[in-house]
Amino acid sequence: MAAWTNEELQQMIQEVRAKAAADPQFRQQVLVNPNAAIRAIAGKALPEGMSVQVVEAADVTIVLPPLQTGALSDQDLDHVAGGSLPLPPIRPPKEEYGLTQP
Repeated sequence: MAAWTNEELQQMIQEVRAKAAADPQFRQQVLVNPNAAIRAIAGKALPEGMSVQVVEAADVTIVLPPLQTGALSDQDLDHVAGGSLPLPPIRPPKEEYGLTQP
């Protein structure tokens, strides 16, 4: 499968969002089978191994890390042994959702 440039990915995302906002049938297709919808818009399939999940508007989206199976990597062991584990930054809640920070 052909590689995608960052510009192509961004263009495809814009086109999918625009069409899904105006076409209820396409919106349903992109929710049920995003790969087919993207192929229809872009004219080519996503690169092998790239996963896409489309969700309708949500207040909070949580992306889970890959499932840890088997032994820890040397880097993970270093973090555990050192007592630190790099965590992703937490974005402050948006005031528009009525959430406040302490």
